[in-house]
Amino acid sequence: MLDDTLKTQLGAYLERVTQPFELVATLGDDETSHQMRELLQTIASLRADKITKDRALICDYKTSGVSVEPDRWGRWLDPRVSGDDLLDLLVPAAPGRLEAYPVATLVNNVRNNGAELLEPLPLG
Repeated sequence: MLDDTLKTQLGAYLERVTQPFELVATLGDDETSHQMRELLQTIASLRADKITKDRALICDYKTSGVSVEPDRWGRWLDPRVSGDDLLDLLVPAAPGRLEAYPVATLVNNVRNNGAELLEPLPLG
């Protein structure tokens, strides 16, 4: 995905990194997600001492969604819990538990608030 020149340039930039950091992505099964996964893995391999396996968090998901069960909410919200420990709290959503439908783009702005944000848009 990245040619050798770009890998060299990115590697030189990452040499200046002084603190470990995370690469985080939520990916599906589509081609774009596969390409993004490959890119993130390539970037992580350029500076493995700063982006370790447990710091490169790449979440795979299916369109059915995932949830955190109520008995796990305390651990989910605990700021001391991170990385794989958080991923372990996720479970596939029970059939019929989540409902997916298109909504207005008003949901994209945090300043918007109201019941109209929950109204389904017509399909098609």
